[in-house]
Amino acid sequence: DIVVSELRLVNRRMTLITHAVRFMVLSALAIGVTVAVLFLSALVLLSFTFVMNTLAELIRTRLRKKYASL
Repeated sequence: DIVVSELRLVNRRMTLITHAVRFMVLSALAIGVTVAVLFLSALVLLSFTFVMNTLAELIRTRLRKKYASL
């Protein structure tokens, strides 16, 4: 009877530990996804900024040539 109750207690502890580990793994995966999304959005923002600055520089150069004689 004592052995059975001890086995149940051990089983319950193992179940709690298993749930805790699963929660930690899922949290780590969620954090990893969040970091990946943040990195990707930063890359998109950097690319967008680069394209806009390049376009602005091209427009500035054309306007400078066009109005150089004024």
